[in-house]
Amino acid sequence: DDTARLQALLDSGKGRVEFPDGTFVVSKPLRIGSDTHLVCSPRTVVRLGDGVNCPLIMNRSCEAGEDRNIMVEGGVWDGNNVAQKRGRPRRPGMAGGGDINQLTVFAGVRNLHLKGLTLKDPDSYSIELTDVADFVVEDIVFDCNDKTLNQDGLHIDGYARDGYVRNLRGHTNDDLVALNSDE
Repeated sequence: DDTARLQALLDSGKGRVEFPDGTFVVSKPLRIGSDTHLVCSPRTVVRLGDGVNCPLIMNRSCEAGEDRNIMVEGGVWDGNNVAQKRGRPRRPGMAGGGDINQLTVFAGVRNLHLKGLTLKDPDSYSIELTDVADFVVEDIVFDCNDKTLNQDGLHIDGYARDGYVRNLRGHTNDDLVALNSDE
């Protein structure tokens, strides 16, 4: 389990954080805070552990909506959906809708930038955005080989505004981009 090691890098207080090359297994969501630029190479694979049933990464203040200036760039983010269990109810107060097994969740972030990620085999949405402003999602590859229900690529929930979405490719088994009023 590499969760503590990767979380320590994110918690280092440095503005720019780099994950090393290699394959890393996590057992709970990595939390990225304000004013953090996470950089991963194409040889960096972050994989959800078997039976963990949670997102791989989310913003630190996801429930409170107080994060700013977050950038995640590069890497392969593997949801390992064949080893997850669908259907656990969402924790009360957690942002967004649907199942809790989204691959990435960002809620209440101002100035969010997701760039150059490969999102592989999520259990549900690859990216869930809720109440985000001034956001850019670009150069994303969706690699959904093991089909499950609601495998949206980019799922934008209510209160999202002032964003750009460009250069998305791959296959998702559901909506490439879903725009929703409020979940």
